[in-house]
Amino acid sequence: LCFEQVLHDIGIEQLIQAGHLSRFHHYTIADYTPESVARTFLRERRRWGKSLLFFHRYQQCLACQQILAAAGIKAEVVTAASNRERQIRDFASGKTKVLISMAILAEGFYCPSLKTLFCRPSGKGCTIQMCGRVFRKQSGMNFKQIVQCRNTRHPITKTDTPDEQYVWMDDRWQSLKLNRQ
Repeated sequence: LCFEQVLHDIGIEQLIQAGHLSRFHHYTIADYTPESVARTFLRERRRWGKSLLFFHRYQQCLACQQILAAAGIKAEVVTAASNRERQIRDFASGKTKVLISMAILAEGFYCPSLKTLFCRPSGKGCTIQMCGRVFRKQSGMNFKQIVQCRNTRHPITKTDTPDEQYVWMDDRWQSLKLNRQ
């Protein structure tokens, strides 16, 4: 803005095309509960890598954390009252594999090594804000990943077209368009 007049407006799609933000793959799961998100993560831990999971309520965050912990995954719930600096430092270093939050990390969280974002169902503004956390470029990562449920009001695919799209059906990922395999 310059004197309250927009001089130039650029969106996520243009920033990705220009190489300023990461390209991404989009995954659609049937529903978005702590159990289904944890199950999706645990089924293919290596695929998802360093992940950030968003939920609506604190109890959902705790439920997902408990399921992941029972499977041996170091996950931490980040809240306004938690030690965010330590949690983010442990995540960046790889000591913690998964961060879980409601909205506290939706803005101002910068971790280029984040590979996957599990985006809770939400409207356009909140979805773009949450997904923005994973679009940061990282050397050696050709793409990032976003997982959403089919019932979200604003799939990120309405904002930009992913390089690859998958939906979980018949106990496997089904491609929605031509992909690298």
